[in-house]
Amino acid sequence: MITISLQCSQDAAQIEKLLDDVFGTDRHTKASYSVRSGVTAIAELSFVARIENRVVGTVRFWPVQVQVRNSRAVTQALLLGPLAIDPMVQGCKLGSKLMEVALSTAKAHKAGPILLVGAESYYSRFGFMRLSDHRLALTGGFDADRILVLAGHALASLPKDGIIEPMPSPKRTMAA
Repeated sequence: MITISLQCSQDAAQIEKLLDDVFGTDRHTKASYSVRSGVTAIAELSFVARIENRVVGTVRFWPVQVQVRNSRAVTQALLLGPLAIDPMVQGCKLGSKLMEVALSTAKAHKAGPILLVGAESYYSRFGFMRLSDHRLALTGGFDADRILVLAGHALASLPKDGIIEPMPSPKRTMAA
């Protein structure tokens, strides 16, 4: 039986192994990791799926800010991801279940805009979309064409032109 719960500190090694298995050991070189650097996932928004004591899925939220280009103005936001499912249980809709739990919890916490870097063809089923009237990019200008935003969720506060960067001083309790 698969259960979904908040991650705990004992899950860290299994989560890292799962992420390496799914995305490769070079995953830290991806642009989306640059905005997670030096920041810890938000504890109350970090979930795992387990079969008994084995972690078979994970999804987390990270505090980020969107810096308005040519301005000091920033908007706090959440970066969702990565979503990873053990290949042995892929096809069981576990990714969808983890996304539903994570998104409903984030909305209940009255989170700001929710962003992710990923394929719109997959994440659109959860309400994510590219914003054609926004120019958003990760630090360094990377992955602008893969940045998705949860439609209808705090979009009014999202700048039309900005850089997504790590939150300099997290204001929430963080998990390791």
